[in-house]
Amino acid sequence: MPRSFQAFLGATFLSQLGNAAALLAATIVSSDAGRATADSATFTALMLAVNFGTATVATPYTAAIAARVGPRRLYAYTQALGALLYAVVAAGMVAGVPGFPLLLAAAPLLGLLGGWSHVVAPLALRAYSGNEDLAAAESQSSIATGFAWVIGGLAGAALVTQVGPPTAFVADFALTVPLVLVVLLVEPGAAIGAVRSSPRPWRDLLGRLRHNPAVSRSAIIGLASAIFISPFASMVVPIARDLQHTLAIHAGLILACIAVGEMLSPAAVRSMTRVGSRVSPTWVAYTIAGLVLIVIGLTVLAFDGGPELVAVAAFGIVYGAVNYGGSSFLIRDAAAESDDANRQADLAAFFLAVGIGVPIGTLLWGQIVHLLSAAHVLMFAGLGMVAFVGALGVLRSEYRHHHHGHDVPEHATGVPGPHGILRRLGI
Repeated sequence: MPRSFQAFLGATFLSQLGNAAALLAATIVSSDAGRATADSATFTALMLAVNFGTATVATPYTAAIAARVGPRRLYAYTQALGALLYAVVAAGMVAGVPGFPLLLAAAPLLGLLGGWSHVVAPLALRAYSGNEDLAAAESQSSIATGFAWVIGGLAGAALVTQVGPPTAFVADFALTVPLVLVVLLVEPGAAIGAVRSSPRPWRDLLGRLRHNPAVSRSAIIGLASAIFISPFASMVVPIARDLQHTLAIHAGLILACIAVGEMLSPAAVRSMTRVGSRVSPTWVAYTIAGLVLIVIGLTVLAFDGGPELVAVAAFGIVYGAVNYGGSSFLIRDAAAESDDANRQADLAAFFLAVGIGVPIGTLLWGQIVHLLSAAHVLMFAGLGMVAFVGALGVLRSEYRHHHHGHDVPEHATGVPGPHGILRRLGI
């Protein structure tokens, strides 16, 4: 492993440690804004949806900005400014300003920076890893990130309980500084390469979604997973509170267990890769993730008063492993056919599709928790993901049968090419 990659992973660990504490603090502050327990999901979903929605709008313009300032600098600047925003929120809260309005005001800016950062982060990771396989680099990064979120989830809960949410935001700022310095000062093992910008970014990215098979196939599953699967990790606070576990440490425990699963995602990736060419490992990952959510929902209905928290946390490990493993497959496959000049734009197109699903999923999860319960949203979301993967399987079989098993354009995701499923979906 190159020394530059070691430095990058170490700094990423510290940054993610702060991110975990800040996310937990932000969702606790948002949940506390609701007068009733059921309202906590609505307030949290609103704050996250504004953040994620702005990130989606910002994504198409990443190429133009990266072409002007460079992908490395853009990644460093977005990390620095995001941490600085949290520090400003902390200062406002210490001065007596209510936390939720501050977070809601900061959410669009945090989303803007996050939208740019998510696109260039895989490019920086690949460069610092010495241009090794992106899925392998993602897996190694998952270990560092997962370990950071295990500690950050528990430490963040302790900080919020003992001192207050502003402390977690300040910690995020301090722990992000090393990553910014490494990215700005340490040369990566491989050059990121030139970034090609487009005068019509939305048209270009939508065109890539329509005509680039690798991007479109990953985007279809990524969109579904963003709606049905991903919100579980960001909605742990309102979910825990709906289960009558109102202490910060309860949500921190679930978040930490999901992070343990992320640490295990490299092993999950290797296991799911062995399923063979007839079944997509991505399909396997998200089918398991959907089934896990169903089991968690049923467990919550069956138990009450403590055991269900242990079950949610334990199954959260499996969820984390397969969800982050599936994400590694999707990112790898989205860039599988990209050269250096097009890789950033292809990833931006993929993240655009995923970004459309994230605020939709977050709002849906929040409303279902508010109107029904956490158990219902877990079961509905799990069933939705399993049904979606099953529908893709039917479409794939029909497509293969129609083409007599010949010249079927598919990659590791196993989804028919854009002239198959995308045309049927009207995209």
